[in-house]
Amino acid sequence: MHIADFSVRNSFFVNLLMGAIIFIGLLLAFSLPLELFPSVKLEMVTVTTSFPGSSAEDVENLVSVPIEQQIKNISGVKIVKSISSEGFSRVTAEVYPGEDTRRVAWDIDSRINLIADDLPEDAEEPVTKEEESSYPLVGVSVSGDMPRDILYSSARRLRDEIALLDGIDSVTSVGLPDPAIWVYLDYPKMVQFGVGIEEISDAINAKNLDIPGANFTRNSADFLLRTEGKIRSVEDLLDIPVARSVEGKHVLLRDVATVALGEQRENLRSRINGRPAITFWVEKQKNVDILDAVDRVEQLVEKYESELPEDMEVTLAFDRSHWVESRLRTMLKSGGLGFVLVIILLTLFLDRKAAFIAALGIPVSFLGAAILMKMTGTTLNVLSMFGLIMMLGMVVDDAIIVVENVQRYISRGMEPMRAAVVGTREVAWPVVATVLTNIAAFTPLLLATGLIGQFLSIIPKVAIFALCFSLFEALVIMPSHCADWLPANGTKRSPRGNAALLRVRGLYLRGLLFALRNRYAVIGCFTVIFSFSVFIFVRIPNVMFYLHDTQEIMVRVENPPSSSLEHTTASVAQVEEAVRHSVPAHVLKNTLSMVGMDMSDPDNLFFIGDHVATVLIEYEDYSARKENALELSEIAESRVGETVTGAKQVDFLMTIGPPTGKPVDVKISGDEIPVLMEIASRTREFLSSQPGVSAATSNLVYGKPEARVEIDERKAGVFGIDKWSVAREIKALGDGLTVAKTRVGEEEAEINLRYGRGESGVFSVKSHQIPTPLGSRVPIGTIAEITDSKTPLEIRREKLRRTVTVTAEVDSKTTTSREVNANLSRHLGSLLENYPGYSFRFAGEEEQYTQAISDIKKASLIAVLLIYLILASILRSGFQPLIIMSVLPFCVTGVIVAILLRGEPMTLPAIIGMVALLGIVVNDSLLLLNFINRRAKKMPSKAVAVVFSARYRFRPIVLTTLTTFSGLFSLMFAYKGQAGILAPMAASLGFGLVFSTFVILYLVPCLYLALDDIGKRLRYFTRLGTLGLGGRDSLQIN
Repeated sequence: MHIADFSVRNSFFVNLLMGAIIFIGLLLAFSLPLELFPSVKLEMVTVTTSFPGSSAEDVENLVSVPIEQQIKNISGVKIVKSISSEGFSRVTAEVYPGEDTRRVAWDIDSRINLIADDLPEDAEEPVTKEEESSYPLVGVSVSGDMPRDILYSSARRLRDEIALLDGIDSVTSVGLPDPAIWVYLDYPKMVQFGVGIEEISDAINAKNLDIPGANFTRNSADFLLRTEGKIRSVEDLLDIPVARSVEGKHVLLRDVATVALGEQRENLRSRINGRPAITFWVEKQKNVDILDAVDRVEQLVEKYESELPEDMEVTLAFDRSHWVESRLRTMLKSGGLGFVLVIILLTLFLDRKAAFIAALGIPVSFLGAAILMKMTGTTLNVLSMFGLIMMLGMVVDDAIIVVENVQRYISRGMEPMRAAVVGTREVAWPVVATVLTNIAAFTPLLLATGLIGQFLSIIPKVAIFALCFSLFEALVIMPSHCADWLPANGTKRSPRGNAALLRVRGLYLRGLLFALRNRYAVIGCFTVIFSFSVFIFVRIPNVMFYLHDTQEIMVRVENPPSSSLEHTTASVAQVEEAVRHSVPAHVLKNTLSMVGMDMSDPDNLFFIGDHVATVLIEYEDYSARKENALELSEIAESRVGETVTGAKQVDFLMTIGPPTGKPVDVKISGDEIPVLMEIASRTREFLSSQPGVSAATSNLVYGKPEARVEIDERKAGVFGIDKWSVAREIKALGDGLTVAKTRVGEEEAEINLRYGRGESGVFSVKSHQIPTPLGSRVPIGTIAEITDSKTPLEIRREKLRRTVTVTAEVDSKTTTSREVNANLSRHLGSLLENYPGYSFRFAGEEEQYTQAISDIKKASLIAVLLIYLILASILRSGFQPLIIMSVLPFCVTGVIVAILLRGEPMTLPAIIGMVALLGIVVNDSLLLLNFINRRAKKMPSKAVAVVFSARYRFRPIVLTTLTTFSGLFSLMFAYKGQAGILAPMAASLGFGLVFSTFVILYLVPCLYLALDDIGKRLRYFTRLGTLGLGGRDSLQIN
């Protein structure tokens, strides 16, 4: 029994099945979590280690390099990188695509445990973490003119309450220092009582213990006796005995020091709209609805604000939920417009009942896709929504083919029930093939690697989901509806669009007859068109993504490395002022600044340094303004260049869209830091001389002036002093020596020892006396030499070699990153000839683009092979699939038209759209050729079969093209936001399909007859070779 027979005979069950799909799909569709972008694994594992007080070179040699050596040969690890900065090491292992990242993380953790004892004693335990992409949900800023302790207390309470909300994963503070207990040592009194920092440190640690007790039994009941000694307050410290005087009395800590509750050294500051603030970046848990999560935060903030003093304010900035709402609203409008256009076309060219039957494919396909999205953990985001809207017109194509063929049989007088079975059966295999070819084109795109590949793979995934249910609807549900709902003997009144379509068909058939008579000339003309298209295609500039407008700009501020946090804050204030004067008030929504943090580097997203800052500029939504934010940012950047005086460099950077690297990102590897700095400097000079290139920077710079203490171990040994003791004394002279940790309220707090409250210079360090084991004291200058030196702020390594990264921004109106990188490659190739042993490679956008194009080439090849196998299986021919696939090269022409109409370079989404087009354009060719093969067996000649088949298939071919184009139309000319980034994909599909339809209607029939001509010739010459001389003379060619 054919599936169409089952459908017609079991209409109640089929309708029940359709109702179940719609009902379950609606339930699950409304439960799909909303987010801006999908959460994807980054295929990397990081190992972070804190090594307080150490220079970047010490961190590199003592921490980063040993960890690198341990994990470099672990199975699945592709590349090992590291960043060593003052007091901190971050080692990253990039994992091969497809490897189990969790297993690699376990292996790395096990290897590091083997060398834990070999790491410096001051280094904290390394932390191994499997990385995932994450986006801050919203920024919550607390500001006000009030004492710091009140502001800090209120901010901490708000932070803790936000962290407890359902769906919140983490809350990161900026500008809120951790509490600390400071023990300010009185050096003369310490000398008087003969007390050193070791005795004070040991006494504090001895006191700061909660000792587990023992179990006791009393009156037949068990109870636990516990010894408590944890330091909880300043008073607990003051009365700690640290030594005995010569009289035998206890010397208390209050006798040699003062104790105060304060904060750790301030290394980060935050500002909101020009005012000092404390900012919390809130992140949601995976697969939690972004709208629900932000709504909970907003409700908490409203409740919290009602309890605050009047001069304290809480500001929500960079609320991603508004972005999601806006983008999804835009997508829904586009989808609604596409849906209306598809319905109008269906009612124009089919009668109302047939149009309704075909249109049912849309809700069934989309709600069925929602079921599969829920089952596979796919969220509703910009990319998945785009993929669904892109399929609006495509999911009705197979329905149109079936219902149009059923109507054709009904119009001949066949009963609807019989017509539903016969009509569906006739086109069943071609319909299956059309859907399979579409899936075959989308499937290889799922195999794309890299971060960009993982993000964009969401689109083909939801497209395949929708296609599967559209095929199910067309072959299982639709025959029943056709049998029950289509009227017998056809419709009495022809649909309105048919008259016009018939006139167009008449013109087409006259043109087709002319083309068939001159088929070789037509084939030659199409070949010329294709050659010209390729000529233009290779000359269109290529970029990864292209933006016409934006809603957010990141400004990177860099002061000279010796700058203090105060000086950098002053530079940021100047930048903020310039932005406020350049951007109209109704366009500028918020400015949020993080002083001491650089968020622009993808390899080190939160680089901390007193000389750097990040200013985030948030503009109002596109719908609330007419001004172009990119143009306003250019004006602001120009004003910043004129008015900001303290900054070394200020760069305006793009942040919207899928995560990509820098437009120009080149990594130069070698051994010597001075040589790397020289190469980087010359590279920056070259980039700065290129048109359209700005913000050329290098991540290898020297930090603040440094004094190195070189201990003479022989002299130190004479006095019984070791390096450890000297280092701890110097630390206490400087920013403080951490000796213990405790809790103040709910917060963890460090206990720090520091000599005095003022600043210490090099001279005071030299003259400072260290106690010896014999009770005497020795100046540090006696046993150590203090010399001036300079070290890099951070040292990066890749593949076990030191690496410097040079990055730059590119103005897409002037040039493209591809052109700049090509010029830079030639420049570095000649430059590094003078530096043997030094090499370079491109990363960032260039690396991602190259990897994406490589994946697309593989996907295209796989798609073509799969399509050929499907077609060959359906047609049972090895040559006819080549006729159908002859339309594939002409996709290029339609894509070029789309790109030229949008006025953009060739982008990655446009190229992906061209690959997806491979499976779509062969569908109509398959249906046409299938009918030609059927008619060829009954017609007097193949030419007549071609004309008759073209006549019968003209309407469904044109109608499927128009519905697909209409479904994509609303997306083709989107220019703003994420829809504008992805719109070239829709434009490629739409215009590529339109031009390919023109090719199908004329070129495919010509190629079919040309192939038949070749077959006749071959048969003639074969027969000629088998005949004798007499037989050859009598052979006639028909």
